[in-house]
Amino acid sequence: MNRPVISQTSRAVEVSRSLVAQDPLLRVYTFGAFHLAWQVPPCTTEDVWKSRTSARTLFKVLLCAPGRQASRSQLAGILWPETDEDKARESLRSASKVLRKVLRTASGEDLLENRNNHAILALAEQSRLWVDAEAFEEVISQASKATAPEEALALWQQAQDLLHGEFLADDLGCEWMRHRWIKLRQQALRMARGRMVRHLADLYLQHGQVSLAEEVLEAHLTRFPTDQDALYRLLVLLEQQSCFEEARLVYERAKQTLAALGKQPAPQVRTQYERLLTAITSRQGIPVLEQAAERRGQACLPVSLAALASPSRREVEDSDRLLLRSSRDVPFHLERAGSSGASQEILRVLFEAEKEGRPATPLFSRRHLLALGIAALISQLAQLDPQRITTLDREEVGWVLSKGIADGWKQFLTLPNADVLAMSQLQLSLVHQAHPLLDPSTRSYLYFGAYGLVGLALHQQGHYEEALHAYHNAHLAALATGDPWYVAQSLICQADTYLGLGMYVEALHAIEEALPGLGESDEMHRRARAHLLGCWADVAMTMRDDLLAQRKLDESAQHLDDVTVIEEFDRSCWLQLAGKQALMAGAYQQAVEYLEAALAVNPPHWLVRQAGIMLPLSMAYARMQNRERTLLIAAQALPVIRTVNAPLTNTHFLAYVKGDLVGHFPHDRKIDAFLKEAQQQLPHLPALIDVS
Repeated sequence: MNRPVISQTSRAVEVSRSLVAQDPLLRVYTFGAFHLAWQVPPCTTEDVWKSRTSARTLFKVLLCAPGRQASRSQLAGILWPETDEDKARESLRSASKVLRKVLRTASGEDLLENRNNHAILALAEQSRLWVDAEAFEEVISQASKATAPEEALALWQQAQDLLHGEFLADDLGCEWMRHRWIKLRQQALRMARGRMVRHLADLYLQHGQVSLAEEVLEAHLTRFPTDQDALYRLLVLLEQQSCFEEARLVYERAKQTLAALGKQPAPQVRTQYERLLTAITSRQGIPVLEQAAERRGQACLPVSLAALASPSRREVEDSDRLLLRSSRDVPFHLERAGSSGASQEILRVLFEAEKEGRPATPLFSRRHLLALGIAALISQLAQLDPQRITTLDREEVGWVLSKGIADGWKQFLTLPNADVLAMSQLQLSLVHQAHPLLDPSTRSYLYFGAYGLVGLALHQQGHYEEALHAYHNAHLAALATGDPWYVAQSLICQADTYLGLGMYVEALHAIEEALPGLGESDEMHRRARAHLLGCWADVAMTMRDDLLAQRKLDESAQHLDDVTVIEEFDRSCWLQLAGKQALMAGAYQQAVEYLEAALAVNPPHWLVRQAGIMLPLSMAYARMQNRERTLLIAAQALPVIRTVNAPLTNTHFLAYVKGDLVGHFPHDRKIDAFLKEAQQQLPHLPALIDVS
């Protein structure tokens, strides 16, 4: 395998020497064909146990036993379950006698020992009797703890080098392989192997080694075709490289294998396959460009766009000054859509008002024109010979897409949820259409931004499974950028969604995976670190671990200043989390202080966050029996909730009405009056008056 050249850290070298370059007496290889490799002269040869397969089996069972040891009664029951106990023990004595000869050095040192007055048989420790499976697990453990990408990659590669097939492949059909010890051992090794494959693929992507990432996934799926995590990753990679037919074949082969076992592809795999079908259909709509690219032996045309202009990073300066012509100009330009220069004209209209200072059209008109302009440009370029497509044209495609996605991110906190979802899905569709025109590095930034925004909108709708699917795609795209900040953002989103699904362990794993890649000197890295620690506190709150939540909140605060206001994570977000923690702990006055402070510094037009502060603040006042203040804040929140109209926000509001307003002020006339007003302003919600 062609691997990237890296400078291995001293830690990786140290682990390598301690785990692989040891000098044991005997090496045992359990992956693939089982065999022994003596490092010193043995007492006898393996011919001794060729006629006594029970001795060989005894050895393998002991290798799987906890601590490499087991009682004689346990071993006899595993190896001879249907034999009389006395006969089984006699068979065990004969087998152990043969095994002891095989595991004895020429100098008389035994690697099979009797313990507890001969009641227990035990194998020597790893330093004397080295086993590849245990070395593999130890390297996996060290790789999981590695903080530097180069160190982690070196260790994951080392783990991969230890694998030469399935664990105890020669004995897969044997009855004793069904014992709990062996099954647990197999399961642990398969999970470790899957973790290794995922991390290796991700790290190869970070190093720009896309082909190596594919190779790792394909090789793993060849051996383990039912590993749907690896299947999902491979499908996404193939889609991003326009290898649609290959991806389709991979899916169909996996589907047939799963069907033979009575299983179906996982939901995220099926969803990804549906995306592939859509991509194949889109591909058929621009055959000229792709055929020309294939003739040139390339999957796409290069562009020089460096990165996606995300509103919270690498933001295009003064993007709010990019105005459109007023809506009265739209029909004129739609009439020209069929002309040869239509796409350039539409795109010119989108951005020339920056110079002329014309007022903006409504957002829908702007989004419609943007979609029409970029789609027209893609369609026109697809009809040209690749030699005639200028660098400027290709850069314009990438630039306009990045502007659209950046605009979507900026509008997330201010627009109704349905608009955000529609806009994000539109942007993702445009990126897919423009896929063949974009350089792989450009695609990575665009896919990250588009998938991430789709995930955020779906999360606000409470569609956590779909949001997680989008975030997984964003994560793979982030890895391909090689930028740890983008990787951290994708993992933050995953952690938040895992929390919504009640998958607390997975949420913590996502947070812990993101933290090591962030530096301390970069301001955006520090902010992302504060965000991750805040997420950690949020998980701890949900798990009712108040001490851990407070500790993580304190750590988060150390990475923030009190001045910067930014969409990603700022002082207002931290205060909101601190208020939530105090509310859940029953410290209502403290919760009010935190949440009032958050409300004071949060820009009021950031409606999603505004609602997220107002609702717990109203709850805190209600639980303090302060009817006037809770009604005042709730009344201020109504127009915000109406505008946002996100199912998640609506659910929280209903919980507040039932659990706090009605719960703390039953049969109260002012509460009833508020509920009538709320029902008028929020007619899409269930009957609020009935709640009382």
